[in-house]
Amino acid sequence: MSTHEKDYSYEEYVRKMHKSHKVHLDQKVGLAQMLEKVDAENRELTREVARQALYNPSIIAGIPAYNEERTIAQMVLKAGCHVGKVLVCDDGSKDMTRVIARENGADVLEHEKNMGYGATMQTLLRKARELGADVLVVFDGDGQHDPDEIPELIKPILEGRADIVIGSRFVNGARMDVPLYRRIGILVITLLTGIFSGYPISDAQSGFRAFNRRALEELNITEIGWGSSVEVFFKAHHAGLRIVEVPVDCDYKDYPKASKHDPLKQGISIVASIFSHVIREGVRL
Repeated sequence: MSTHEKDYSYEEYVRKMHKSHKVHLDQKVGLAQMLEKVDAENRELTREVARQALYNPSIIAGIPAYNEERTIAQMVLKAGCHVGKVLVCDDGSKDMTRVIARENGADVLEHEKNMGYGATMQTLLRKARELGADVLVVFDGDGQHDPDEIPELIKPILEGRADIVIGSRFVNGARMDVPLYRRIGILVITLLTGIFSGYPISDAQSGFRAFNRRALEELNITEIGWGSSVEVFFKAHHAGLRIVEVPVDCDYKDYPKASKHDPLKQGISIVASIFSHVIREGVRL
């Protein structure tokens, strides 16, 4: 910890973080609502995250985004309250996603065309390595995950208990309203991933994840599509990385409007990816 460390209050932390992202407290960006969502129990943890972010800005948020102009500003601003830098990987959006993200303080990494979720993950992981990040937190830009849960998500990493943390929608304490058809699909994918990767996980499809520096250095994601979501587990197993799950909430109320992908095709591609890894790497049960 830096010798310049002070006992900053939570409000001072928020003020400093917003100043660093060129966001003023008197702007009506929902800051009061953000503060209300952080209960007293989490403030101590968030203060510790603040100290690390203020004096060693190595906690970075990475947001894959494709046509998310409706939600990206809120995601960037809320994430900015908990990390030292916010990266948005714009995957060839046709709308104002990259402009809005940049205006709200994010560093935008641009793909000229839509390349896929795995490609955005490759870009974010590579940039985090270049920046020397100690922790990279990744979540989708569509608003389904709450950036205010970042402190709890990264807690196992800060405590030295995990190399990768998965925000699970299905462990005790999580609140979610996942549609039944998606829940069945996630269950099948998670079951197969757990069997063949060796990790007793409950949510292999969560987009809310955190990686420490070791994981950033060890993971070499090669798939450009949705198969990258399970590729992480196979590469992590090969590298001997520790994976921990924590409960997170998930808001699906706008999913039918926000979804840009055929869930059946997406599910089939992921299952195909699982068996591809099994065959290629000779995974044993």
